[in-house]
Amino acid sequence: MATIGASTVPVVIDRLYIETLDGEAAGYAPVVLGKDVDLVGVAYGTTVVVHGIGYTVTAVEPDGTGLTRLQLRRA
Repeated sequence: MATIGASTVPVVIDRLYIETLDGEAAGYAPVVLGKDVDLVGVAYGTTVVVHGIGYTVTAVEPDGTGLTRLQLRRA
């Protein structure tokens, strides 16, 4: 579960491997996956709290199947 504003929504939290375009830096970033309908209105900069840890949304990626992945950065 994640808290976004005043709402609590079901999500799956995971780590996504990210590499910069020049290949100089790589690592893992937290992401959450949830239903589009539950993540309506979430945008870059939105605060998301998962397991008591605050994150800031750095990318919103709907996949066209009804799910959206949010890339996060620890707040």
